[in-house]
Amino acid sequence: MTPSVQKTRSRVVKTCLLLSLSATSPAMAHKGEADANTTSYSMEFFAEFKPVTLSDMIRHVSGGVTLLANLERMARSGRGGRGFGASGAQILLNGKRMPGKANDMGKALARIQASQVDHIDLIRGTSEGLDIRSEGVLINVILKEGATDKASTFIEAKMERRSSIGIMPGVLLTHNASKGSFKYGASYQRRNWARVHNMDQDTIDSAGNAIEYDAMRRVERDEADLFTGNVTYSLNNEDQISLNGLYSDTTTGAPRFDNHFDVALDGTRTFANQKDRDWTYNDKKWEFGGDYETDLGTLGNLKALFIVTNAAKKDIGIEDDIIDDVRSRDFTYNADYTQKERIVRSSLTKPLGSGQTLEYGVEGAFNRLDKTSIIDLDPATRTQVSEDRYEIFATHSWTMNKSLSLQSALTEEFSSIEQISENVTNNRSFKYLKPRVELRYDISEKDQIRWVADRKVSQLNLNNFIVSRNTHDDTIDYGNPDLEPFKLWTYSMGYEHQFSDNAGSLEAKVYYEDYTNHIDKIQIGDTSSGVGNIGDASRHGVDVKGHMRLGFMGVPNAMLTINYHYKDSEAIDPFTGEE
Repeated sequence: MTPSVQKTRSRVVKTCLLLSLSATSPAMAHKGEADANTTSYSMEFFAEFKPVTLSDMIRHVSGGVTLLANLERMARSGRGGRGFGASGAQILLNGKRMPGKANDMGKALARIQASQVDHIDLIRGTSEGLDIRSEGVLINVILKEGATDKASTFIEAKMERRSSIGIMPGVLLTHNASKGSFKYGASYQRRNWARVHNMDQDTIDSAGNAIEYDAMRRVERDEADLFTGNVTYSLNNEDQISLNGLYSDTTTGAPRFDNHFDVALDGTRTFANQKDRDWTYNDKKWEFGGDYETDLGTLGNLKALFIVTNAAKKDIGIEDDIIDDVRSRDFTYNADYTQKERIVRSSLTKPLGSGQTLEYGVEGAFNRLDKTSIIDLDPATRTQVSEDRYEIFATHSWTMNKSLSLQSALTEEFSSIEQISENVTNNRSFKYLKPRVELRYDISEKDQIRWVADRKVSQLNLNNFIVSRNTHDDTIDYGNPDLEPFKLWTYSMGYEHQFSDNAGSLEAKVYYEDYTNHIDKIQIGDTSSGVGNIGDASRHGVDVKGHMRLGFMGVPNAMLTINYHYKDSEAIDPFTGEE
């Protein structure tokens, strides 16, 4: 099969508006006494809703609906990057991030019972000592002392029906208990997710003329079994060691059926053929992680985290042409691959006096991809790609006065990527310096302005080094051994207003992003395409988030959440040379 070259449009204006309505309490949250930038939600705030899990509670916190949606979106897409880094989920437990990747905060929210929670803090100041950076707010969940001293079991079962899909059952079973210094928990979840995607697609040539038209229907369905467990051991000196593990088995079916038409120069469409595609993806994954925290005196407070992950994946694809009810095999694809990651992160946090805190540390992340694929009847090809990445970082937080705070960070990244395959042996090294500055000014207790300047470096998708089948575009993406990370400077200014009586909040942010070595689809050779660097690019936009309780409309138990995103990006199209 000869792969086609797809032209990508580089200038995009995108607007998205999300409206959601959730029941919430008219009761007022109380301000934390120690910090005007912290709003604490006590258990009395949630009492009338009788929440069962922590996820039920987060929904009633200002901005919680948006955070939960983002967690679910990231879990489905597999995003999140390699290593820990200084960013992550904006939900913490007792001031600490989850020592997990697949076993992330999104899954923990369903496992933790509401009876284990003491209160929830909404933090909008700089996050010194929390080992995580956020331009907006952080939700810090404080668990009760001795919350798991008594055994507890929770079972949730549901039945969901979707049109064109059918009935999708689900179940969640959790158990928590303790014995002496040990506290432990385990859970099982059966999860279903589905989506029907209808799309009309035009394929155009380099002159902008339509040459093909497809009317496509794609049905995606995930079925997953997830087992998780965690153990916490309290030492005599009040230090704690936490360990957690996960095993998951996920199968995704993605059948696709479309009618294909040839398009003449005058726009006339002529039926060509039908295509029937049946794709199945299986992902078996296990993960083991843990964290330890202790006070080292003059050196500072030590936090150490580690994760070991292993995923065995299998992709099977069959595509048939149907002409006059006669079916013929058009394409087959089989791929078996394993992905491994090992992460270690250690940091020390030390108060310097006069409202200053210094955090410094190191992180190492080691990734391996070993993939064997067969396209049609071609011989099997095997490619191994490995990446070793190290970061040395330091973060200085300074509360200058009750209204002004500054956080500055400097990270130096060292990485090496090695690729070994039948035709390619490649070994490259990279080194990047990544500064970041964030300034926050409290105009009042309810109004805050934030300025951020941040240099970021992307993480490469190791699969882009290897030939693969693009099922969305119906093309073969050829691997690019010369792919490099893109570099990015981002500048933003944000404003946040907290309404009186805990009636909600309003956030607005404008930003500008300047890219070097931007990554997009490029032409490889004369007749193929793949992922590559296309040069400089830029993007600017506006983000608006609003959370408002509707007591003024006579509906005190309702909250309205609005998210608005506007993006405008520019780049040089690698196929046409146009901006």
